[in-house]
Amino acid sequence: ALGTPYPDTSRELTTHSVTDVDADGNVFRCITRSVVQSTVGTVSAIPFLELSPGISTPAPLLDAVSGGSISERYSHPTGEVHGALFELESPLTAPGTAVIEWSIAYPDDYPPTRETGHAVARQCRELMVWTRFHPDALPDWIEEKIETPTGIHLAPLSLEGRSSIHQVRRAFGPGTVELRWGFGERTDQPG
Repeated sequence: ALGTPYPDTSRELTTHSVTDVDADGNVFRCITRSVVQSTVGTVSAIPFLELSPGISTPAPLLDAVSGGSISERYSHPTGEVHGALFELESPLTAPGTAVIEWSIAYPDDYPPTRETGHAVARQCRELMVWTRFHPDALPDWIEEKIETPTGIHLAPLSLEGRSSIHQVRRAFGPGTVELRWGFGERTDQPG
């Protein structure tokens, strides 16, 4: 729908994803900076997808910060998949690299979200997910979820007196690094 193959022929070498949580405990913004590399031929644009399986949402506000511009946007009629095409400042020929940065903000009518993370289609040398909580919304419980082709691993985490938590993985992927949190006694089952 965005007019480009997915997954494309680029890979993320290093990605830092920073999520800010508002005073209600919900995600309100995520800024991501990546060093991307063309693996085959020439790459001129990279598709980004925001997924909410089973939940229809309005389109998040995805914008290019640096390294290119958003040339196309698409929302699936179900509201479960939203995408944008990040057009690079100049075409990237293998094995060249570029630094790109983009942001995602969530409109007021977006369902409350208490999870964040980043997925990579190929191995990434370094992936960091840093979640920063509003001082009035420090969660009572936090869970890390790592999903790879070999399975899902869940682990409880703690802020340990801080207002933020970071997850760093080296030589990670393909897969997803996620963080979930909540308030009060946990009533759902992990997983």
